Amino acid sequence: MTSITQKFSKLFLGAAIRVVTLALFLVVFGAGAALAQSRAYVTNFVDNTVSVIDPATNAVVSTIPVGSQPAGIAVTPDRAFAYVVNNGDGTVSVINASTETVVTTVPIGANPVGIAITPNGAFAYVTNFGDGTVSVISTATNTVTTTISTGVLALLIDITPNGGFA
Repeated sequence: MTSITQKFSKLFLGAAIRVVTLALFLVVFGAGAALAQSRAYVTNFVDNTVSVIDPATNAVVSTIPVGSQPAGIAVTPDRAFAYVVNNGDGTVSVINASTETVVTTVPIGANPVGIAITPNGAFAYVTNFGDGTVSVISTATNTVTTTISTGVLALLIDITPNGGFA
């Protein structure tokens, strides 16, 4: 009888652990989905701001001051940060999406215009129209890790889905 009781106890314990694990997964996943609400970001070149728009209501929910003449903008794959290219002062403003504030400003090349973030979110590539270069920013440190000469006036950029090429 003890052997049967032990078998049922082990089966019950195993089932209970699986149910609790599944419940925790659903709670965490549900909370993550609720926290990761989408926002749209629009650069306002003339007034040096970024408008944050709630796509559910199509209403501007906040306006964030950034550098001079914001042009391009890209959002990290996890939607935690928006990187704004400031054409007028040669910088990139990094916006924390949850607080809707600029957390740092990264100096780059002359007259930046385009930006793209790698699919894994590790790097932001910024085209510098004024000096024909591409600045590569590490999103972990928000510093320029390298500058690539294009030989021509760099305008726009995109990255392949596998992150292998810009």
